[in-house]
Parts: sequence; structure tokens; C-alpha cells
Amino acid sequence: MVIISIFNIIWSVKIFRRQYYQSESFSLDDSVSHESLLSYASRTPGGLVRIRGARYKRERVLNVCTWIFIISCAYRSVFLTIDMNQTCWFDNPLNWIVFRHAVQTVGLLAWVFQIASVQYILAKDLRRNSYGMRVSSVVVFLMAIVGECFGWICVSTNNYLFCAIREISWTLIFVLPCVGAIIIYNEIMRRRGRVAIPTVFGVGCGGYVLFLFLCVLIRTVRIVDYSVDYLGQEKTNCTFPLIEGLKRLARCDKVRRDMMTYWQEFLWMSPTVTFCVWSSIWLSVYPTELYLWLWA
Repeated sequence: MVIISIFNIIWSVKIFRRQYYQSESFSLDDSVSHESLLSYASRTPGGLVRIRGARYKRERVLNVCTWIFIISCAYRSVFLTIDMNQTCWFDNPLNWIVFRHAVQTVGLLAWVFQIASVQYILAKDLRRNSYGMRVSSVVVFLMAIVGECFGWICVSTNNYLFCAIREISWTLIFVLPCVGAIIIYNEIMRRRGRVAIPTVFGVGCGGYVLFLFLCVLIRTVRIVDYSVDYLGQEKTNCTFPLIEGLKRLARCDKVRRDMMTYWQEFLWMSPTVTFCVWSSIWLSVYPTELYLWLWA
């Protein structure tokens, strides 16, 4: 997982460097005179178009969110833990559950903010900025906050019921953007057809829909897993009070450094974190690519 995180960081630097230079100067022909495009750009004497204004700022905000998410995933891949039984890879404060889970929460909220913002931006660019789209974007981010609150209760109390509720929240977080992305994809097809649809890493809006659908399936499986664990947990009654559980997060009860202890963590995190990081990079680049394609 450490190797995967290093690869993701290096790749992200390369992508964002390319994006920076493309953002500084886009070569467009003289036929580009769309009023909405020129409101976000200024033409230089050499015939180049320089992106500026609100769109440039939004692009930078999305980039910052991407880096927050990438760094949080890298941190989690180095300081491995098994939250429910307080097992850590290193016996130091950086590996305590409370810090790792806090970093995870910040990273996930930054990623969901990207998902919600990009839905709003794409809908606005396609003139589908309906009330439902705006409300959906806000609801997605609020649900992420609620879901992470249940996540904190879950790891504090060791009660799998709250873990299942968290996964239900995350399932809905992916369902709403998936529906919104389908609407956006259909609007793209209606306007320009399938000719030269803009892609990032060879993935367009259709690939993004597929990714969100797979996230829904994965979260649904985890709901079932946690529900089964909760039914078995009722017989043992091995939960903790919330305040006592929060105090337990500031230490490691067990220290294990063998791969067999963390094999489920590796199996779960390696593919999901990698694809989620790639989706975060995609989200920071695609809105500008689609906008220039629409109005070029």
C-alpha cells in the first residue's frame, strides 16, 4: 500500500503540472467567441486564451481537495490500524486510532466536497442547474458529515450497528451523484453526441457513472457484513460507552507487524483507495476539459 501511495503522489504531481500549464494557456481558434467562455478567460496577443476568474479559483479548490485526500490516504497506508480491536502497526501517537481516523475523516470530506461541487459545476455548464441538482449537491456533503459522525461512534463504542448506519449513509452519498451523473451524461449525448467526448485518463462521464455504481455495490456489501457482525455482537455484548470509547482511541491496545493480521485491511484498502484517489484526480481536471469542449 505504501508503494501504491507513492505512485499516486508522483502521478498526481505529473497530472497537476500538466493541468497547470494547460490552465495558463489554451490555444483556441478565432471562432471561439462564446460569451460565457470569454467571461472566464482573456485572449493574449499570441491568440492564446488564459483561464481566470471564478472558474480558475474553483479549479484550484478542487486541486487542494485532491491533495488533502491523497495525503490522507498515504497516511493511512503507512500507519495501519484495525480500528475495532485497537490494533496498530507502530506503537507511537501517530498510529493512534484517534489521529488516523481524524485524518481519514478530513480526507473523505474533501473527496465528497469534490463530488458534490463537480456535480454542481457540470450541471451549471450544461444549463441543467436545476433546483434539484443544487439541493442534491448540498445533501451529499451533509450526509458525508452525518456518516462520519456515525463512523466515530462506531469505532468508539465498537458497536457494529453504527458502522452499518455509516455505510448506509455512504451508499446514499454515491447513489445521488450517480443519478446526477447519468442526467449529465445524457445531456452531453443530447448536445454533441458521441463524437470526441472529452476524457481524462481515457475516462469520460460514462466511466464516472460506472465508478459510482461500483461504489454503491461495494458499500451495499459492507452494510450486509456489518449487519451480520452486529447480530453476532448482540450475544457477546462487547461494546463500550461513548466517552470511555473515545478515550480508548488515544492509545494502541495491541501492536502487530505481521501481514496476516492486516490482510483484510490490505484486501479492502489497496484497490478501493487507489481507484478513489484516481477519481479525485479526475474530478479536479474534468470540469474544465468538458467546459472547453462544449464551447470550443
